[in-house]
Amino acid sequence: MRMIFILVLVSLVAAALFILPLRARPPIRDGGRIPVAASFYVLGEFARAVGGERVEVTTLIPAGGEPHEWEPSPRAVAEVRRAALFIYHGMGLDPWAERLAATLPRSKVLNATDGLPLSRKADGQLDPHVWLDPLLAQEMVQKIAAALNQIDPLGREQYEANKESYARQLRNLDSAYRNSLRSCRIRAVLTTHAFLDYLARRYGFQAIAIGGFSPEGEPSPARMKELVGLARKMRVRAVLTETLVSLRAAEVLAREVGAKVLRFNPLEGLTLEEEARGESYLTIMKKNLAVLREALGCEP
Repeated sequence: MRMIFILVLVSLVAAALFILPLRARPPIRDGGRIPVAASFYVLGEFARAVGGERVEVTTLIPAGGEPHEWEPSPRAVAEVRRAALFIYHGMGLDPWAERLAATLPRSKVLNATDGLPLSRKADGQLDPHVWLDPLLAQEMVQKIAAALNQIDPLGREQYEANKESYARQLRNLDSAYRNSLRSCRIRAVLTTHAFLDYLARRYGFQAIAIGGFSPEGEPSPARMKELVGLARKMRVRAVLTETLVSLRAAEVLAREVGAKVLRFNPLEGLTLEEEARGESYLTIMKKNLAVLREALGCEP
């Protein structure tokens, strides 16, 4: 009788050891990689940096797409539902993603900006461009690593190593910005819309937006007059415009105040040309630093 009891106990333990790994194992695709969906470019890049070869990341908004106005196709919705993890940004940048996330189990959804210190204007609007601050980008990367650890505990060691490697590059980027923007004669720039608040706050200059947080829409004549006066008072020498929006308002304002129009990439998405060249968050942020140095009149 005692022997039978021991055999039964051994069988139960063996079964438990077999079942537990299965329960911890997330959905996988052909090739053994874990499917992850990201609402837009930056989140997709961060997820690839952390996940490495263990994940297959789908960025829903394609190259050339603009996250403020994009809407998912049925195919994109199906891609999200198949994913083991859906990463979205929130803060009104990707409202379609917020609606979709609300229909999914909480265990497979990550709001990458939840809990971050946010920039809010006097009218209550939030600036969603958190990722332009390298140290806040590092916090987003840490959140993604924690979410991947949760759905794939067996990959924890790799995720943690990848996270530390990428976080080190983000800290180096922060140091480059901090050191390069210390010796600038001018402490303000104009921007086509309010995308630079976090970067300006981190490195001690002022970003004056022509428009609001969305790149759509044109400023009123009264607003343009106000901006001209402010730009002259602060000796602004550059208007920063984006890769995915119209230059018209920026060019008009630049002519009025004798400023340059410079291209700054807020990384809401890559153009097809940038994607073909193999550009990344890190390479573009280094180019953005060179643009800021010119705009702010920094010493060589």
